Amino acid sequence: MAHPELEAEQAYLDNAYDSLDRMRSIVVGAAGAGVGEIAALALEAWSARRLRTFEDAERGLCFGRLTLDGGLAPLYVGRRWVHDEGQKVLVVNWQAPAARPFYTATPADPQRVAVRRRFRTRGRRLLDISDESLAAAPGPRSATSCSRSCSAAARRTCATSSRRSSRTSTA
Repeated sequence: MAHPELEAEQAYLDNAYDSLDRMRSIVVGAAGAGVGEIAALALEAWSARRLRTFEDAERGLCFGRLTLDGGLAPLYVGRRWVHDEGQKVLVVNWQAPAARPFYTATPADPQRVAVRRRFRTRGRRLLDISDESLAAAPGPRSATSCSRSCSAAARRTCATSSRRSSRTSTA
């Protein structure tokens, strides 16, 4: 059975790809904007280097989303930074400090992350979604407290975190 938010997330990714294509076309246009031979060569070289940074996005632009505590807007994490025409961030580069909780948040230390959502994609198509709840719950967490849609790896992470917190709380 497909995730109930698969269509909505696909629409978001379609918009992010449209914005990426727009960003790419701006860089392509900049290559020919130089006035004078030296400026033209410099812009052409810059444009070629910049265009190479767009290539990885075709292997899957966005691979996850963080739903944050406190009603903050969800944060989409992917291979490169993407913004819309109004400069609103659509996808944050996985290397940016803002994306760090995608990799480091655990049930024991959720780092303001309520849900970590992972995307499985093929090219520009979203195939599947896996959610992992990191919301603070009273008492110790166990692997069974993970969402049923969690991947096996996510359930192992929960179980490992639960064992660690049990050891430190009984010491």
